[in-house]
Amino acid sequence: MKNKPKYELFVRFLKGELDDKSAKHLLNWLAKSPKNKRYFEEFKKTWDFMGNAHIDKPYSEIEKQWLDLQSKIFVRHIEILKIIKNLLNRRIKILLLIPLVILIPVFIYLLKEGKTEKLILANTTGKFETKTIILPDDTYITLNSSSKIYISIAQNREVKLEGEAYFVVNPSTKITFKVKVDPGIITVHGTEFNVKSRSGKLTIYVKNGMVSFESKNGSRIYLNSKDVLNYNPHEGIFKVEKTERDIYTQWIVGNLVFENQSLFDVLNELKNYYEFDFVFTNRNAMGKRITGVFHKGLTLEKIIETISFITGLKIETIETKRGKIIKVS
Repeated sequence: MKNKPKYELFVRFLKGELDDKSAKHLLNWLAKSPKNKRYFEEFKKTWDFMGNAHIDKPYSEIEKQWLDLQSKIFVRHIEILKIIKNLLNRRIKILLLIPLVILIPVFIYLLKEGKTEKLILANTTGKFETKTIILPDDTYITLNSSSKIYISIAQNREVKLEGEAYFVVNPSTKITFKVKVDPGIITVHGTEFNVKSRSGKLTIYVKNGMVSFESKNGSRIYLNSKDVLNYNPHEGIFKVEKTERDIYTQWIVGNLVFENQSLFDVLNELKNYYEFDFVFTNRNAMGKRITGVFHKGLTLEKIIETISFITGLKIETIETKRGKIIKVS
């Protein structure tokens, strides 16, 4: 998909704002294959149904907004957090002294017994909740909705992730930073990258720097800036491709991006944000492909209504005593 136009071209074309050169480029791309044409038509269906409700700005502006957020949130906000942390450290030294005197002998015992790896800190997020965690080495981790991360006290440069998170790893230390996920281990010295590990599936997107991924069978894959690794346990294959479009961190700016994903996977992803369950009475509908961008501010009903429209499927939202059920037939 590296030759596919950006969402910006799609949006500007549909708004009638595309210059002649860019329009020609888009039309040539559409003429290359029926697959390209179907891809654009799927996007257009979503656009026609929802207008600007699901894409407030062209993709380039969204990307710029994300970069602005990086500088404002991951720099200014982080600096504020550092100041608060330093102030708290100075003010609570005396208060911490007493429990530390009590805990030090415990840690010494655990170190001697080799049991410190059992001591972990866990952070979790609920639906529509994100959380930024600062590690002692000034590495920053932002957890997405419905995620959990375990931080080893003995190895503060090692975490275990269940869900999705964006990492800004401090490169100043010589100790490597490791992220344990279900299919293997990610190793990095200092970089920015996004990891999604849910239901055995894994996606790693490297925004800057380089990471390596070692699978459980011992094979190692190196990923550079703009590389994406995808793994599906049903296929058992690790796929790596280059991308110039950062669609993998759009959740940070409040967007849910689906690019040629099956309806089954889309509904599973939506469950990380909304409370519902789903059932397929038509199994063929499970593989229906979805392409679209939705803002997190939309209701579940609006998103389901849109998906029903663009797929032509009958999708109902049923209220039960156990909660909402999405029925696809």
